[in-house]
Amino acid sequence: MRRKIFLSLSILLALFALGMLVSFLYTKTFFVVTFALTSLIAVLIARYLINAIIYPVEELLKATRAVASGNFNYKMSYQDKTEFGEIAGSFNDMIAVLRDSNESIKNQQQQIVDNEWKFRILSEFAHDWEYWITEKGEILFISPSCERITGYTRDEFIKDPDIRNRIVYLQDKDLWESHVADFKPPRHEEEIEFRIVTKSGEIKWLSHVCAPIYENDVFLGRRVSNRDITDRKRLEEQLMHSQRLESIGTLAGGIAHDFNNILTAITGYGHILKMKAKEDNPSKAYIEQILASAERAADLTQSLLVFSRKQTSSPEPVKLKGIIENVKRVLQRLVGENIELRTEISGEELIAMADSDQIEQVLVNLCTNARDAMPEGGVLAIRMKRVSGDKMHKAIGREQEALSIEHGKGYAEISIIDTGTGMDEKTRERIFDPFFTTKEVGKGTGLGLSMVYGIIKQHYGHISVESEEGKGTIFRIYLPLTEIAVSKDIRAAEEAKAITGGAETILLAEDEETVRKLTRVVLEEYGYTVIEAGDGQEAISKFMENKDRIDLFLSDIIMPRMNGREAYERIKKIKPKLKVLFASGYPSDFTHKNEILVAGLDFIAKPVSPDNLLKKVREVLDKS
Repeated sequence: MRRKIFLSLSILLALFALGMLVSFLYTKTFFVVTFALTSLIAVLIARYLINAIIYPVEELLKATRAVASGNFNYKMSYQDKTEFGEIAGSFNDMIAVLRDSNESIKNQQQQIVDNEWKFRILSEFAHDWEYWITEKGEILFISPSCERITGYTRDEFIKDPDIRNRIVYLQDKDLWESHVADFKPPRHEEEIEFRIVTKSGEIKWLSHVCAPIYENDVFLGRRVSNRDITDRKRLEEQLMHSQRLESIGTLAGGIAHDFNNILTAITGYGHILKMKAKEDNPSKAYIEQILASAERAADLTQSLLVFSRKQTSSPEPVKLKGIIENVKRVLQRLVGENIELRTEISGEELIAMADSDQIEQVLVNLCTNARDAMPEGGVLAIRMKRVSGDKMHKAIGREQEALSIEHGKGYAEISIIDTGTGMDEKTRERIFDPFFTTKEVGKGTGLGLSMVYGIIKQHYGHISVESEEGKGTIFRIYLPLTEIAVSKDIRAAEEAKAITGGAETILLAEDEETVRKLTRVVLEEYGYTVIEAGDGQEAISKFMENKDRIDLFLSDIIMPRMNGREAYERIKKIKPKLKVLFASGYPSDFTHKNEILVAGLDFIAKPVSPDNLLKKVREVLDKS
């Protein structure tokens, strides 16, 4: 505005000076007229200059300052048909274009900010270790998860990208170097699996996926994603161990089946010789030795069945002291000479409702672990004593488990104590988890202690562990006690009863010839009439020929052509009230055994002594 006033005054002064000059040259009257006209012309000229030049220039100046300050909504109000008016219109159009461009730029900038925020959130919380690397080996980006997986920070990788090569496990170096040899691979993802050694020395498995980055056919580098698959690899390895164990178990079960058939013949004929021998016969002592050896062999087959995990749980009143004594005999050969084995058992006879085979399996598993924890030797102790429910409640200390303890009930506390390497707290928390193991690959499946835990729970018992690194481990097992008489004592009393025979006719179906002949001899010795069949199909044929006189169907379960259960179902349709007794020594038959017992039918397990067979046959025949 000051410029505008200054310019106007300058023009007026110039005109005034011109007027003074003219008045000096002419007369005074003429001077007055001339001065007045000159002043009027000067005012008109000044007004024109202000409106035509100064005002539009000033408006344009305001507009440029407004746009320069970022006000893209400013609009010049000046309008006329002169060049200034055209400039004002063009300027307004330009501002409109700039305004639209500025809005677009702002939107794009906001989108970039949003995308950057999203990318940062994703990268910071990404579980996989991601990075981008140039052909020169420069890392342009790396996710924070690199530290969780490798132990090295982002800054360490960016400062020294070669860390990614150095951490590769020695045995996987060739695979890695072959993979990175050609830095410009084809335009598709490549995936390899290899191990690394973390900063702390831990070995981890990685699934490594990478692909080239191109822009307009220009190679920029590689994008890489590394996933920690250590747990998956461990589970795969444990699964393979479990499958191998299952195969061994199946083999053990098959061996047990063959053993049972052989032992049935040995014990059967041995018992016949014993029955026929007179009391003063010197051979009777040898026969008893044969039968004792056969009984030990039968125990061996039971151990094989326990190992194969195909022995069903059969809880009965058992003396725990006897179980520990049996385990001790096995352990003396198992633990080695550098480990001292001790047993400390109270004088009181403790009886529990338990499956003796499974409890033996529990003790053997725990003692085997104790042995493995003492590679340099040590002391392994097994202790047993009676404790009250109240004392056990305090010993357990875990709220949920303590709730199921009967305070007034007696419990047997069996402790397995070793002086081995012990465990840290983290290991103790997972010790009973399936597939968890601290042993080297190939030396453990991680199933032993989980199986121990399951067996103890099935027996309504409890198990606890105390351990400290370098100070050994104590496992404590608590089993509820019972006042019921021991089953073996009951069986001994039953065995003392006289054996009686009969005159009934028995249809015998057995595919093993030696067992079939033995069974026939035993049954005929006691007055029974026996009709033999080598399989289920033959049994049906023999039944059709003699159906009116057959009183009992004695059958093996698994046989060629047709199994015993199927043969019985067909026979039952013809003679519904026919009595049946199934027998088997094969582990997988125990599934059928459960079905048979549920159906109210009778079953006897091989190997079976002639006395027990005769008593069971008489029992079934005498049922109403």
